[in-house]
Amino acid sequence: MKNISIIILLAFSPILSAQTDTVKMNIPDSIRVEVMPEFPGGERAVMDFVSNNLKYPEAAKEMNIQGKVYVKFAVNTDGKVSDIQIVKGLSKECDNEVLRVIRLMPDWKPGTLNGIPVKTYYTLPVKFALN
Repeated sequence: MKNISIIILLAFSPILSAQTDTVKMNIPDSIRVEVMPEFPGGERAVMDFVSNNLKYPEAAKEMNIQGKVYVKFAVNTDGKVSDIQIVKGLSKECDNEVLRVIRLMPDWKPGTLNGIPVKTYYTLPVKFALN
């Protein structure tokens, strides 16, 4: 029997991106948030949350589907997660499982710019691997 592992990659350099909602704030696209949103408990907690809630889809296991799903979502000014979308998918089953888990996330502490909460976008890679 194959061991199954789901690896959540959180690299805060090129993988995790943030951009402010410039329409509401009326600021240039090049301006970034000063303080990034924070998942309750920090970086390790978001990895644990996704890992503990994600289930490797049976159909994907049977077809030996492995790889990464890149999901983008917004952390709103009230900390709620919204605008969830798959940026780069792996399979219908894996993509839907990642969407399901992101929808379960609790509220975050919102990012700020000049001390004002701003909508911030994240791109999170989720790796599916069979061992």
